Amino acid sequence: MADIRISVDAFKNKTFENLSKSFADKSSAIDTGSGCAAVGAIACSLLSRAAAMCTPEEADAEKLEYIARNAENLRNYMVFLLDEDTKCRAPLARALSEGGQFEIDACMQSACAITSEIITMMQQLLILARDLKCICPDEVKHYVIEASELAFASAKAGISWILNRIAIASDETYLYVTRRENQVYLQECTDIYEEIING
Repeated sequence: MADIRISVDAFKNKTFENLSKSFADKSSAIDTGSGCAAVGAIACSLLSRAAAMCTPEEADAEKLEYIARNAENLRNYMVFLLDEDTKCRAPLARALSEGGQFEIDACMQSACAITSEIITMMQQLLILARDLKCICPDEVKHYVIEASELAFASAKAGISWILNRIAIASDETYLYVTRRENQVYLQECTDIYEEIING
């Protein structure tokens, strides 16, 4: 029987040097979803930076405050999800080592849950970025675009991980729904991203 260790390490408290090394360590419990969360947190920070550099007209002040507040809320949430992603994968790791196909199928949904949440939140960040680009001065727009690049990359990587991971599931309904759901996520994120970059 393989030894499946459930890490209780708080990766969010590591220095960036140690965190980045953890991703390279093949025995580490941290995985792609946590990487998406880390990249997502940086995307949120860049958008917050852009918002802080704006001095909009009074008519836009409320929108700017909304964007700044929610970008910071999303950053905090991404940092939280960095460790939650690691935790939600433990049941699947155990099932792959000790269980049968039924257990694997049952654990698959929880294994993908946090990564799905990260994807959804990156879509929300892209919406905030699109709104901020409309009201920020030209000299700030590059931060909005850079935040969008990272948010889009985070979402795409998360979708790629989910689609790769679910290939081991045997439940055809689950496979169909999850693939379709992530196709929709990708298209929606792509549409918003392209509007930001090309608009």
